[in-house]
Amino acid sequence: MQLILPPVFFVPAGVKVRFGDDSTDIPYLWCVSNACVAAGRIEARLVEQMTALEQFIIECIDTSLLGISATIPLANFQEAHEGAPTRSFNEALEETQ
Repeated sequence: MQLILPPVFFVPAGVKVRFGDDSTDIPYLWCVSNACVAAGRIEARLVEQMTALEQFIIECIDTSLLGISATIPLANFQEAHEGAPTRSFNEALEETQ
């Protein structure tokens, strides 16, 4: 899972992602002046829960150490997850000598 968030959060705390009664922590990987990226693997069972849920919640801590949460809708997630890609890129790496 990869989340792109504004750089106003307390980076060492990472991001907590809640799927119904279950949750996982996702660490921040890097930040630039206008965004921070939190990314990490989530367990297959959580992905399966996402297909059944209507939303998930992300929880962060801002630089004032106050908790902030946002609800993310999962409408059409199951269709997108199980369906064929709508766009693919055919790129090949060539060996250089």
